[in-house]
Amino acid sequence: MNIELSIATVFALVACGAGAMLALVLLGARKHRTIWLAAFVGTFSFSLLTGFLGALSVSTAWAWFASQLLVLNFLAMPFLYFYAADAVGKPAANKLFHCLPAAIAAIAIAVHPDLNRTHLYWVLVLQSVLYLAYVLYLISKYRLQVREQYSSLSQIDLMWLQTMVVALLLLGIFDIIVFPLARQFWITPAAAQSAFNFLGTLYLFWMARGAISQEFVNLDQKIGVTSPSYEKSGLDSDSANALAGEIQKTMNGQQLHLQPELSLSSLAEAVGITPHITSEVLNKTIGQSFYDFVNQRRISTAKSLLAETEQSILDIAFMSGFNNKVSFNKAFRRFEAITPSEYRRLNRPS
Repeated sequence: MNIELSIATVFALVACGAGAMLALVLLGARKHRTIWLAAFVGTFSFSLLTGFLGALSVSTAWAWFASQLLVLNFLAMPFLYFYAADAVGKPAANKLFHCLPAAIAAIAIAVHPDLNRTHLYWVLVLQSVLYLAYVLYLISKYRLQVREQYSSLSQIDLMWLQTMVVALLLLGIFDIIVFPLARQFWITPAAAQSAFNFLGTLYLFWMARGAISQEFVNLDQKIGVTSPSYEKSGLDSDSANALAGEIQKTMNGQQLHLQPELSLSSLAEAVGITPHITSEVLNKTIGQSFYDFVNQRRISTAKSLLAETEQSILDIAFMSGFNNKVSFNKAFRRFEAITPSEYRRLNRPS
């Protein structure tokens, strides 16, 4: 049988090749958690062939292969969830249970070869929405906890993964809306499939780039902004105020904020109290997360250097305790609502 080498076909084949390559790169990254992301990338890339193979329904063999890819799609979201769960420090339990929908879909197709694939498609959509919503919840909760325990969030805050999940939701919306409406706007299904496959290929490269640079940290799951264990600490207001003063005295005296890798644990050790108590005092008495408490001081140091010295912005970022310019600019805009360059221009002696 002759296969038309359309643009959609080319993008689908490129996506599969790129997906296979990126999956191998992720597996070779020597980060054990990337195995699940590699599985997701491989599954997602091959799923881009579903529409192409479905169009070749004149061939029983191609139709069967397209059905198998549809079953494979039911594994993509569990694989992504497994990676996200590992990344936030809460590994998924009962992984086989999450593979049950794929097994049910495979059995349904085997028993009823003429089963309407549209029904399976909408079950897949529902599964995807539920998984992606839960992954976003896990990431949001994790990012709050990271701010309570680390002063530098670069490469550990999973912002890239949150962005990728949102992008995947947008791709799903594209799939649901664009294909049914394509004919009404004189857009051929092949053109719509080409656009989807192209976006899918870009998505895979973007995701792999973020995954390779991701660093993993061990969070104390008992420490958080609304941790109920704060209520059980028995810390009265007088003691909390005294400890707040001691924390601020230690920070200012030892200039701990100038240490790029300062963590809640290292601050607690310097003060001589537990990380849990330190977090409670910061949140309930001082009224700041650990991240804001440290970085506000870093920005204060940077403001003085910007106004009083001719050091470069990058040098000032490092001198103030930041480990890269991007984090410095982001934090500066967060606290001052302007960029470091604008601040220097406005506060330079005339």
